[in-house]
Amino acid sequence: MYQFEWGYEPELLYKDQYDNIILLSDWEYRFDDEKWRSIRLPFFTDSKKQIHLRTKFKADNLDIQNLKLVSNGILGSAGFYLNDKFFHFQSNDDIAFEITIPPSLIQKDSENILTVQIKEAALPKEGYPHIVNLLREKNFYGILKPLFLGVKKTPVIRLEQSEIDFKSQTPVLSLAYAVDVEKIIPKNARRIVLEETLLDQQGGIIGKKSSSVAVSETVKRNVDFELTAEHLWSPENTGDLIVTIQVKVDLRIMRIERKAIKARHLVSSFTGIQLNGNPLKIRGLNFHRNPLVFANGNYYNTIQLLLKNIQQRGFNAIRFLHHTPDPLIFHIADSLGLLIFAELPIWRYPATLFSNDFLMEHAKISIRNLQYFYSKHVSFTSLGIGQEIPLDNPASQKFMLILKTLNSTHLKNPCYLSPLFTPEPFLKDAADFYIFDAYLPVRNASFENLELDTPFHYFGKIGFINDYSILESNLSNLDKKLFYAKEIKSVKEDFGFHGGFIESAIDWYSEYPTHISEITEDGLHKISDGLFNIESDAVYIFGETDNIWERNENDIAFPLPEIKKTNFFSILLFLALILFLAIYRKNKRLQENLKRSLIHPYGFFVDMRERRIIPLFNSIISGSFSALILGAGCASFFYFYRNSFKLHEIMSIFLIPMDIFDDFLSISHSAVMLTLVFTVIFLLYPLFISIILKLISLFTREKIRYRQALAIGLWSGIPFFILLPVSMMSFQVIYNQHFENILLIVLCFFLIWTHIRMINGIRVLFFARPMRVLIIILLSYLVPLLIFWAVFHPEFFWYEYLKLMLKAGLHF
Repeated sequence: MYQFEWGYEPELLYKDQYDNIILLSDWEYRFDDEKWRSIRLPFFTDSKKQIHLRTKFKADNLDIQNLKLVSNGILGSAGFYLNDKFFHFQSNDDIAFEITIPPSLIQKDSENILTVQIKEAALPKEGYPHIVNLLREKNFYGILKPLFLGVKKTPVIRLEQSEIDFKSQTPVLSLAYAVDVEKIIPKNARRIVLEETLLDQQGGIIGKKSSSVAVSETVKRNVDFELTAEHLWSPENTGDLIVTIQVKVDLRIMRIERKAIKARHLVSSFTGIQLNGNPLKIRGLNFHRNPLVFANGNYYNTIQLLLKNIQQRGFNAIRFLHHTPDPLIFHIADSLGLLIFAELPIWRYPATLFSNDFLMEHAKISIRNLQYFYSKHVSFTSLGIGQEIPLDNPASQKFMLILKTLNSTHLKNPCYLSPLFTPEPFLKDAADFYIFDAYLPVRNASFENLELDTPFHYFGKIGFINDYSILESNLSNLDKKLFYAKEIKSVKEDFGFHGGFIESAIDWYSEYPTHISEITEDGLHKISDGLFNIESDAVYIFGETDNIWERNENDIAFPLPEIKKTNFFSILLFLALILFLAIYRKNKRLQENLKRSLIHPYGFFVDMRERRIIPLFNSIISGSFSALILGAGCASFFYFYRNSFKLHEIMSIFLIPMDIFDDFLSISHSAVMLTLVFTVIFLLYPLFISIILKLISLFTREKIRYRQALAIGLWSGIPFFILLPVSMMSFQVIYNQHFENILLIVLCFFLIWTHIRMINGIRVLFFARPMRVLIIILLSYLVPLLIFWAVFHPEFFWYEYLKLMLKAGLHF
């Protein structure tokens, strides 16, 4: 269990909304069937996917008819029980929420036991499901944010709405408020006077209005004030406006309320976001969820120092990837002038999921909670309704259009989307604007295929490093500074984006191993790309005053390391060819066997002249050489794409145990190891086939020797000899011409050819029909896969996710 201190009094954030606040700090927890152990909030864990929690409280002095359970968010999906009776389910959106506790479940005269069961969301009905994703932040489970009981207040004067509208280029503040008049005036009063005064941050009067209205149970009032540009909130101007509302009866003041508000006007169009009528250039940072940086520390001090340093270094926006931060962060951002981009945890979902009713219900509840707890914060700039979403499918299009409508109805802020750019046309108005996320340096990206009218406004991952050579080169801070400056220049000038978000604010931890992560002492996968060292008072790695957004690097070039060329595969196959020819020249039987195997589709397993089985040595030599040719060709392809997240994502689907995938990453940057592994795999396959054939012969009348069955598998690969020149040139062809698709087609042709030869050989050996032989071969592929996945349990929707990754080439 990890713990830390909040460093502030959470109840102060809600003192205007709730009475009798009881902060639930002392808890007991257990995993599975363990004993209950004591702990204090906040806490979280990464070692277990299910936690049982409980706490006790008394309700003898509380108004149980209006009692609420309020939280700033929970890590994981949670079920709430009061006195062993279920009353609420909360999805894993990590968004603040309020629950009405059923009065019938509350014991007024004795202790009440509140139980919370937190677990991972594996299916849509349990929350937002976690899909296979290498760059997914590590999952943590627990209560990281305040959780308290409180009685909802009903204030006499309620400021319900404040909006800015531009009328004839003049900003106008529209206020809407309600007054419960009968609670504060004499019973015989017939009319009241409402007086509104708007003050600037220096106390100067901006405007003053008054009106006499008839008495009713609740009086609602709308009033407008004309403002100037300096009255509006912006990253450069974060002052408050003070609204004073007075209720008078016969010149006597019955109630006076003062409320501090911040006002700004935010709209989105095809040309980008406009703040207070001016185009908004985003100088942003990505922020990955990483609660470990707060472990054993002070949350408030750490986050306040970090946000202050971010603002002082020239950044004006923070994008909280795949989550919504604590409301406390919005309060701090309001005062600092930072723009907050929060996101729903809908990330790279296959199109099939968007037809799920549970997912839609989770999203609706999340947006309603966002409206209640976050919409009044002027720093809340935009909501991300989906990241890396396939918009070429009707189900995903309908889903996003519904969320866009819900956002405009409840939040009124622009919403954004990060769609996957696919060859097929996709919907271009599923959000107010689009962000383009690509997992490679900007200057390495091929954006020629992006249509000019596609509404991509901002680049989502500026400075993302996926190149292993850069990671190993230990760049100095000056080199990194030049790298980021050139990336920013490319985003703004070369590709015409309106700014974007640098990857990233702090170091973070990924759920799975990647080639850009390092293993910590605790066995976690740390990605060290943070610009701020959160462990050393949020120090900025580029110095105290440097602003990389304002650097002009026209005369300074930072060349990105290129993919290293290698002649290893060509040299290896050339030396192997010389060795094979030396053996071939001295072995007459091998010469005859090889010639006969190329002529006859089934004469490769029996020496027709002497009616004897082909020598085992000859079979091993020919099989090893063909396996090496195929292995080197495949290894050259994997070696060229060793830094490709697309390839790694696809491989992680098939290599389900992460230990196996971790081994793949460790060998993927070694041409020698890749060639060795692929060659051994292709050499073991004939051995596997021969074992199956021998087992089948035990249940038939055929008397088959193991060497006969082995010869079928080994000599069926003779066509790969023709593939030798292609394998020798494969890496150079991919490197210089990018003909990988053609090479894959050629490889598939030879694989089909060798399997036809294998089917022919088995048919002759067993006197069997070709279809029966084909079924045997298919079973030899399917049965191990079924056993493998039955043991290791593939991830949810793996097949749809695989199809999605195959289409999303431009982003990787």
